[in-house]
Amino acid sequence: MHLSVLKTAMDGFWVADAQGCLLEVNDAYCRMSGYSETELLTMCIADLDAREKGSYVSEHIKKVLEQGDERFETRHRRKDGSVIDVEVSIQYRASDDGRLIAILRNITDRKRSEELLRLFKESVENSSDAIGMSTAEGKHYYQNEAFNNLFGEIGENPLATLYVDEIVGKEVRLACHNGQAIIDIEDSAPGVPDRELDRPFERLYRVEPSRNRTAGGAGLGLAICRNIVEAHAGTITAHSSPLGGVWISITLPLTGKC
Repeated sequence: MHLSVLKTAMDGFWVADAQGCLLEVNDAYCRMSGYSETELLTMCIADLDAREKGSYVSEHIKKVLEQGDERFETRHRRKDGSVIDVEVSIQYRASDDGRLIAILRNITDRKRSEELLRLFKESVENSSDAIGMSTAEGKHYYQNEAFNNLFGEIGENPLATLYVDEIVGKEVRLACHNGQAIIDIEDSAPGVPDRELDRPFERLYRVEPSRNRTAGGAGLGLAICRNIVEAHAGTITAHSSPLGGVWISITLPLTGKC
């Protein structure tokens, strides 16, 4: 029965003896490896596996013989010298003249995607720029450490519990006038009492009730913003917003023309 599977399977297919020498292969594995069927039937697993050599292959085969089956990932070297990532599902059939039956899937593209994703995640997490991610509905679900440092949401109240409008405001505007960049950020209620509009830039200042949907922040975000803006020779001020919340206005000098 396995012969029909052998010829039609989209994945690679092996039949090997207990010493790891190939007895049968299908067309899919020939294409995967770059070898012809005739060439492969003169080879053993150790000739193809780019990771496992010699006695290690023998030990791995012995393990499969003892436990009956195994699934693992390895790398195979193709005829042209290139290396591919392979997922192997192997069974030992003692009743079938002690044969090893293996299905081999080329997972090179998947492993490459996983590596690119890992590198992207690492670069985002280690970036000095503040990076946040949100769903199409505005639900904030990720921020890197620089984002945390910028907005001051630390401890028990991660930004992942917030919506984008709670982080950056309901409206954001950017204008250029007289050699200055002017950034206005307005949000909805609750706001800050007029008599305390100079206080949001104080470290650890908090307005009650909390502006979060669950609990308040640490009171560090605007203090950090002021330090950043002033370090760039700019100004940052707070006003009451027509939206019912706070209107933060930032002015920064430009080196080019508006």
